[in-house]
Amino acid sequence: SLGSTTPPIMREVKLPLNLSDSEVWPSHIFSVAGTCVTRLLMGPACDKFGARIVTVCVLWISAVPVAFTGVVQNAAGLNALRLVIGFAGGAFVTCQYWSSRMFTREMAGTANAIVAGWGNLGGGAAQIVVGSVLFPLFKIIYRAGGHLDEVHASALSWRTVCILPSLATILVGIWILRASDDAPRGNYKQLKKAGWMPEVKVYENFKYAALNLNTWMLAIQYACCFGVELTMTNGAASYFYEIFDLPTEQAAAIASIFGFLNI
Repeated sequence: SLGSTTPPIMREVKLPLNLSDSEVWPSHIFSVAGTCVTRLLMGPACDKFGARIVTVCVLWISAVPVAFTGVVQNAAGLNALRLVIGFAGGAFVTCQYWSSRMFTREMAGTANAIVAGWGNLGGGAAQIVVGSVLFPLFKIIYRAGGHLDEVHASALSWRTVCILPSLATILVGIWILRASDDAPRGNYKQLKKAGWMPEVKVYENFKYAALNLNTWMLAIQYACCFGVELTMTNGAASYFYEIFDLPTEQAAAIASIFGFLNI
C-alpha cells in the first residue's frame, strides 16, 4: 500500500510544481521499476535469511522516502522518490513466501489467496485513507488558524500527509520483528544454529529457477495481470479528476474501489 500513497494526491503534487502529464507518468514507470528489481531480489533473500527480517527491511527502507514525499521540487525528484518507494512492492514476495512456509501444502493455497487478496487490498485502502481521509483532514487542520487559504493549505497538506503512513509502516515493522517467526519451528538463525536447517546456496537456487521454463510462463502471466493492476492503481484517481473534474477527495474514493476488488 505504500506505493499507492502518492497516486491519489498526484494532482495536488502537479499543480504547485507545474508538472505536465508527460512529466508525471514516468514516475509511475519508475515506481514499477523499483518494484520489479526488489521482487527479483526478495526470493533469494527470503531463502537465505527468512521472510521476517527481509519483510521488515523492505518496509523500513520504503517508509523513509514516503515520509519525504513533501520535499519533492521537480519531476526528477518525483521520479527518484517513487523509484525508492516502489521497493515496497517487494513485500508481496516476502508475504507469499512467508505464508507458504508457515502452512502445510494442504492449506498453503488458501493461505496464499487470503494473504495476496487482502495484501493487494491495501492499494485501495491507501487511496481512500490518504486521498479521501488524511488529505482533507490535514487541510482542515491547516486552515483552522485562518492564516492559510485553500491553495496554500492544500500544498502544505500533500507535503506532510504521507508522514502518517510512513510512521504506521515503521510501527508495523517493529511489531513483525517482535511478534513473529520465520517458520513454525522458529527463526532461520535459530534453526541453522540447531542444525535443523541447511545453509541455502542462493546462486544455485536462483540459477535453477531462472532456467526453469515454468518460471517464465508464470512470470509472463503475472506480468500481464499485475501490470494492469499497477497501471490502474497509478492512474485511476488522475483519470477521475481530469476527465470528470472531481476533487481529489472524491476521485481517490472512487479509484479505491478498484483496489478493494481484491477482496
